[in-house]
Order: sequence, then C-alpha cells, then structure tokens
Amino acid sequence: MRELVRLAAPVVVARTGILVMVLVDTIMVGRFATDELAHLALGNTVAVTLLVIIIGLLTGTVARTAQAYGGEDWYACGAVWQRAVPYAFALGLIATAVCQAGQPILACLGQDPALGQAGASVMAIIGLGLPFALTFTASSFFLEGVKQPLAGMVVIVAANLLNAALNWVLIYGHLGMPPLGAVGSAWATTLVRIFMALALVAYVLSATRLVPFGVRRWQGWQWRRWAEQRRIGYAAAVSHGVETTAFTALSLMAGMIGATALAAFSILMNVVAIAFMMGLGIAVATAVRVGIAFGRGDWSDLALAGWTGLGLSTVVLGGVGAALLVVPEPIASAYTRDAVLLATLLPLLAVAGGVVVFDAAQVVMSLASRGRSDNLWPTVLHAVAYYGVMLPVGWGMAIDRGGGVFGLAVAVLVGSIVSAALQTLRFAWRSRRDRYDQGDRIR
Repeated sequence: MRELVRLAAPVVVARTGILVMVLVDTIMVGRFATDELAHLALGNTVAVTLLVIIIGLLTGTVARTAQAYGGEDWYACGAVWQRAVPYAFALGLIATAVCQAGQPILACLGQDPALGQAGASVMAIIGLGLPFALTFTASSFFLEGVKQPLAGMVVIVAANLLNAALNWVLIYGHLGMPPLGAVGSAWATTLVRIFMALALVAYVLSATRLVPFGVRRWQGWQWRRWAEQRRIGYAAAVSHGVETTAFTALSLMAGMIGATALAAFSILMNVVAIAFMMGLGIAVATAVRVGIAFGRGDWSDLALAGWTGLGLSTVVLGGVGAALLVVPEPIASAYTRDAVLLATLLPLLAVAGGVVVFDAAQVVMSLASRGRSDNLWPTVLHAVAYYGVMLPVGWGMAIDRGGGVFGLAVAVLVGSIVSAALQTLRFAWRSRRDRYDQGDRIR
C-alpha cells in the first residue's frame, strides 16, 4: 500500500490537474453565459472523443515501460519513449484535421444549426492543441512507467495557473482583449497544451537521472519490439473509443433535449471526470505495479497489486461520492448562478455520488489487466457495459419515457456498475489462473 500510494499520489495530482483545467474552463465560461457553456460542451464532444481514443493508443507506453523496468532492461524503457512521442504527435495532427470539420460533423449528429456552428468554432481551436496534449501524455506515461511521475505533476500544476490566467484575460476580456467567452477558453486550452508538451519533453531530454534509460541516444524504431506496445494501445484505444463515444452519444441526447439539459449534463460529466481522474491516477500506479510484477514473473505480487489498487480507489472515491450526496449545493453553485440550471443539476449530482465509485473501480481493474498484457477482454467488457447496457438505458429513460437528463444520469450509473463488476471478475479469474499456472510449473 505504501508503494502504491507513493506512486499514485503524484499521478493522481497530475491526472486530476488535467481535469481541474476543464473544471476551471467550465466554471469560468458558465459564469460568463449559460449559452457559452453549451458551446464549449459541444465543441469538446468530438475533440475530447478523439483525444481519449488516441490516449488509448498510447497506453502501451506505460505498460511496456513498466515491464521493461521490472525486467531491468533500462535502454528498452527509453526506446519506448522514443517511439511514443512522434507516434503521439502524428496521431494528434490527424485529430486536428478532423476537428476543422466540426460544423458538418455536428450537423450529421443532429445538433441545432446555430448551436452547431458555435460549437464548431470552439472545436477547431481546441483541435490545434491536440498534438501537444498527446506529446505530453506520451512523455508522462514514460515517466510513470519508470516510477518518476513527479515532473508531470509539476508541469500540470504550472499549467493550471497559466490556464486560469489566460481564461481571465480571454473569456472576460481583460488587459485590452475583447470578451471571447467559449472561444477564449478554447484558445487558452490550446496555448497551455503547447506549454505542457514543450516543458515535459525538455525535462526528459535534460534530466540527468533519465540518462541511463538512453533517452538521448536514438535506438531505432525496432518494429518487432514495438509490436506489443502497439497491440496494447490498439485494444485500449478501442476501449476508450467505446466508452467515450458512448458518453458522447449521451451528450448528444442531452443536446436533443435542450441547451439547459446539455449544460447540466456537461457539468455532471465534468464532476464525474474530475473524480475519475483520481481513480485513473490510482489505476495507472496499479498498472505500473502490475507491469513490474509481470516483467519479473511474480504472479502473487501481480494479484496483490491489483487488489490493493481496487481497495484504495474504493476508499478514496467513496469519500468523494459521500460528499456529492451530502453537500451537492455548494458544488453546483460553483458552476453556475442560473436558477433553472441549478434546479436541473442538483438531482444529477446525487446520482454522481454512486457513479464516481464504480467508474474508478472499473478503470483500476481494466488497467490492472492491461498491465499484465491482457488486452482483448477488457475491451470486450467495456463494449458490453457501455454499448450493450448504458446507451439503451439512456435512450429508454431519457427519450422514450421522457425522463430527461436525469434518465441519462441513471444510465451512467448503471453502465458504471456493470463495467466495474465485469472488469473485476475478469481480473479475479485471470490472476487466479496465473497463480495456479505458476504452481504447476514449480511442481
């Protein structure tokens, strides 16, 4: 537990810091105008979907780095990073191109033309920063895999300060700038992502403690050795794509209900996402511990690492969930002063109290499985939970039965419970089989 907490603490701060930037954007734009918040939410739908899917493609970076670290193959760790950074930037450029076609994409998704045009303007600007956001992610994955996550945390803290300052200038129109609302927030996000990428890449190349990993010495693409790194990424990308597109579909359902419903659902997802980043930080640390155990063939320690991660996430996120249930009013009031939006939002936050616990549990268990190169089944189980359960429940409750945005919140809770249960059962079965196989080999 001490080792997990030591690894998880800076990763939790870093992952949560990414969402704190989104939180600040949401609060500052929401206080500027409710309509502008809807524009920001719609502009983020496609951009965030692309970002999360590509982050999935990079997941092999942390898994393979941790496995090489566990096997004491230091240069292999640096080779993983050298392959990941250009790969991340190239994928980001593709995402940037897609984001420039936001208006026809949103029109095809059934959004109101005026709302879609405003959302497309935000999406195009956010898209410009995606290559840099992904470069930062690849570098932070590498540092986490070699058990040196502190630099990523420091960069995130600095980025949050810069983001708040740029938002103050660009959203509200200070220091001689015109008030830009959601567009100003999008420009702030892009500029901050450029800073994050440059700062962390510079650290990796300049830090003396990272020289033994061969980060300054080009080691070649080594296509065959890259194969497992890519395979882990493909499976994780499909999982991320399934989950993110499912939540994007729910956001589009909220947009069909109305601007207030979309704004309320975007705030709900923002609250859940901040808590999720806490769970993701614990999950990444768990995956590192699992990957190191897998690299040295210690199956008992591998299982222990996974269950310790699940226990820690349940305790931490249980406290967050309790706060959402007991004191939702101050949290809702931080986002908006609109009385209609507040009345819509408060019941959603009560549901979020349960969502955050199960959402964290499912990501810890799925990343624990990927840490031991179990790639296919976590993806299949995500598809079952989110496409097979959450989306039909959401459409049935919110649209068919007229339950509105509250029906969408209940669907998120149901999908998270199913995903957590399935991922936990898979890890339990796989880790028990690993130990039995190891016992057979010893005998």
